[in-house]
Amino acid sequence: MQAILNVKLNEIDGSLIKIIKELLSKNAEVVIRKESLKLEEFDKSLPLQKVMDDLAKTGYSSEFLDDLREGFETSSVYQGKDENKTFERSDNLLIQDRQEIQSRFYYC
Repeated sequence: MQAILNVKLNEIDGSLIKIIKELLSKNAEVVIRKESLKLEEFDKSLPLQKVMDDLAKTGYSSEFLDDLREGFETSSVYQGKDENKTFERSDNLLIQDRQEIQSRFYYC
């Protein structure tokens, strides 16, 4: 018998050790895999502090959260509104260019 355990670092505790001991006593092969972090889309209008508070509740280390905050602060997601308008303008220009190119082609 083989048991595969996908474990987050914050889930390693006494109860997990008991489960592993029980599996080993049954002569089971135990495979422990570190569960990877999955990124999800989120509402960009949420304040950065609220996002960080929600992530802190999940049990990630303070070092990881500090790195994540620094990444958010330097990303385009949480930049000033003027910079976001620049991105919107460039997106609109790309759409206009694409429409102009498509209008030059004839579809059969």
